[in-house]
Amino acid sequence: MSFLVGDFQNGFIPGRNISDNILVSHELFHQISKKTTGKQGLLAFKIDMSKAYDRLSWNFLKATLVSMNFPPSLITLIMNCVSSVTYSTFLNGVIRMPFKPKAGIRQGDPISPYLFALCTETFSQMIQDAQQRRLLKGIKMCRQAPMISHLLFADDSIFFHEAQQQNCKNLMHIIDYYCEASGQRLNPSKSAVTLSPNFTLRNTQKCIKLLRVSAKKDLGVYLGLPTDFGSSKKLIFATLIEKVRKRILSWNNINLTPAGRLTLICSVLSSLSIYSLSAFQMLVAPLILSLALPPEDSQDNLYWTKTNDGLYSIKSGYALAFQSLWATSASQTDLHRLSPVTTVFCKSKLWSLPIQGKWKVFLWKLMTNSLPLGEEARRRSLDWDYMCRLCNNDLSSTCQSMETNAHLFRDCPFSSRIWFASPLGIRCSEGSNLSIQWIINWLLLLSRHAAALSSISMFVSTLWRIWCLRNGQRFAHTEIDLCSSLRLISEESSLNASVMSDHIRFGNLSCNYSSEVDLDTTRIRNFHPYFLIGTHLCSNSIRLKCDASWNPNLRATSGWFFKDNNGTMIHTGSSRFWASSPVQAEAMAFKLAISKAISCGYRHIDASSDCLSLILQVSGHATMDQTAKATLLSLHSMFLQLHCLSISHCPRNLNRVAHSIAKLAMV
Repeated sequence: MSFLVGDFQNGFIPGRNISDNILVSHELFHQISKKTTGKQGLLAFKIDMSKAYDRLSWNFLKATLVSMNFPPSLITLIMNCVSSVTYSTFLNGVIRMPFKPKAGIRQGDPISPYLFALCTETFSQMIQDAQQRRLLKGIKMCRQAPMISHLLFADDSIFFHEAQQQNCKNLMHIIDYYCEASGQRLNPSKSAVTLSPNFTLRNTQKCIKLLRVSAKKDLGVYLGLPTDFGSSKKLIFATLIEKVRKRILSWNNINLTPAGRLTLICSVLSSLSIYSLSAFQMLVAPLILSLALPPEDSQDNLYWTKTNDGLYSIKSGYALAFQSLWATSASQTDLHRLSPVTTVFCKSKLWSLPIQGKWKVFLWKLMTNSLPLGEEARRRSLDWDYMCRLCNNDLSSTCQSMETNAHLFRDCPFSSRIWFASPLGIRCSEGSNLSIQWIINWLLLLSRHAAALSSISMFVSTLWRIWCLRNGQRFAHTEIDLCSSLRLISEESSLNASVMSDHIRFGNLSCNYSSEVDLDTTRIRNFHPYFLIGTHLCSNSIRLKCDASWNPNLRATSGWFFKDNNGTMIHTGSSRFWASSPVQAEAMAFKLAISKAISCGYRHIDASSDCLSLILQVSGHATMDQTAKATLLSLHSMFLQLHCLSISHCPRNLNRVAHSIAKLAMV
C-alpha cells in the first residue's frame, strides 16, 4: 500500500500515523491564523463527503484497480467480494426480501478501508497534477519546505491553498469532476473554509461563493481533535472530559458496585486519553537539541521516556494520563482543600493497600469528604436529618452530635466502643478535627507491624462496619448489636487477609513523600571508588569533581574543577547545553569534564560526582537511563584514551564548588 498511496494519505497505511496529519495540519492552521500582513491571503478548506463508503461507484473502483496495474484475476476476486453483498430491511417486525445495491463498499469489512484509500489516491493524484501545472498553489511553511496542498485520511479531507479566485475555481472543478466519476457527493453543511486575517471582506465573500460553503474562524474538529488548540491545552482536555462524562452516563443502567464501576472505568476510559495525549505540540527545538548523538556504530531504537529503562509500563502510562487530566479535572478543587499528605496518600498509597476493591473506593470517598454524611447534606441544604443516628444506640450518650467524618468514625461513643473492643484495642481521643490524618497515621503505623496484612484488614474492616451500621440504622432502622458487629469485623478481616495474601505482595508503606530518593548513609559512607581503567592512581593524577544544573525547560549547565595531589586548584570550567532529563544533564557534565581533562593532557583521573545514580550507571552497576544512554556510551569511548580512571560518589556538601559553578552558569 505504501507504494500505491502517496504521502498525502496516512489512513490505514503501514508505517504512517494519524498523528502526522494532526501535527502538519496544526502547523498550517497556525500559519494561516498568524498571517496578518501582505496582499496574498491563505485558506484552509475542509470537506465532508456524504455517505462516502455507501456512494462509492463500483465502476470507478474497478477502473482505479485497472489503472494501478492490479492482476485481472485479483480485480475479479475483489469485485466479486464487493458486488455480492445483499441487504434486507426490517419493517414492522418482518424481514423483507433482500436486494442488491449498485454501489458502495461495506463498512466494517477489513478490505474496505484499503479499497477506499486506493480510490482516494486518484483524487490526490488529480490535485497533485493540477499543482504541477500551476492550476493550484499550496502553502509552504518556509522557503525550503515542501508545498502542501491537501491532507487526506479516509474520508476526511483538508485543502490548503493561497486564497485566489482562480485557485478556488480550479479546486471546485476537480472536486466536482471526482464526485461525478466516483459517485461521491459533497456535504456543504459539514464543510467549511477558514481564511487568514489579512484577507479583505470582499475577497472573502468571493471565495466563499466559489467554494459554495460557509466561512468559519476555525474548522472545529479534525480527526477527533481541535484544528487549532494554540498554546493552551484546556480545549483538548475539555473535549476529552466531555467524552468521558458521556461514556460514564451511558453506564447508569448497569447495576455494578462502586468497585466494579472503578474497574470498568480503568479498563475502558483510560484508553480515551492516549489518542489526545499523543498529539500534543512539544518544544521541538529544545527536544531535538537535548538528544545526545550516539556512537556511529549504534542502531536506532525506540524507548518510553517515562521509565528509566525505556520500557513501557501500565503504571507509567496511567501516571502520565492522570497527571495531564488532573490539571483540568473538576475534582482538583476538592482535593486542594485537603492536606498535602492526604492528597498524596489518595493519589498513590491508597490504591496499593492490600484490601478489596469496595474498601478502597470507600476509603477514597472517606478521605475526599465524598461520603453522604449529615454535614455534607447540611452544606447542600438538603432536607435531611443531620445528626448522628449511632448516638441513640449508646446508653452513655446524652445528646446527638452532627454527623461528620470525625464524629461518625472516631468520636461517636458507640464507634469508640467498637474501636476499643476490637482486637486492635484503639482508644479514641476527642478534641482533634484531623480524622483523615488520624486514619492515615494508623495505616502507616500498622503497615510496620509484623502482621501488616491482618492489621490493616482489621482496621479498614472496622471503618467499613461502622459505615454499614450507620446505613442500616438510618435507612432500614435495624438494631445494632456490639457483639455481632465485632464478629462480622473479625470475619470480614480474616476473609480479606486470606484472599489478598494469595496474589498481593504487600510492601512497607512509606510516609516520606519527597521526590528525592532516600539514600542509605551507611552505603554512601562505604562507597568505594570503582577503577574502570588501571588499578591505582599515580603521583601526577588529578582529582576531578563535576556537577550539573537542570530546569524543566530543558536548559542545563555544568561546572567542574581539577585539583592536583597537593589540593591546589588547577582548573575550573563550565558549559551550557540542552538536556532532556536531570540524569542526562549529569552525564553530559561528567563527559564535558572528562573531555576537558583529556584535552589538557591528563591521563590519570580520580573523578567523583554527587549523583549516585550516574556513578552506578557509569560503573555498570545499574541499568543505563535511556535519556543518558547515548552520552554514557560515548563517555565509555573516551575512557579508552586514559591510563587510569577511578570514579566515586561524593556527598553534596563536598561538591559545593562544582555545584556553585554550574548554578552561576545558569544565570
